[in-house]
Amino acid sequence: MHSTPRIFQPVLSTIPSSVPPPSSGNSTARPPLASPMRPSPIEQYRPSPVHPPQKIQPVARTSRAMEVR
Repeated sequence: MHSTPRIFQPVLSTIPSSVPPPSSGNSTARPPLASPMRPSPIEQYRPSPVHPPQKIQPVARTSRAMEVR
């Protein structure tokens, strides 16, 4: 449960920074490719950056509320 919120923080910060600059996105995708957990989430944001974020937001909110309870 703790690993979920941690992954969302770094992923969200990398998505916006790699979205505005198209050329920079290539160099940013190189480091994540090394890790198997990062490439899968980044690939989902590239094709449809509007669907993944919306689905993650509700999930993170529910998981956090459950942890607090």
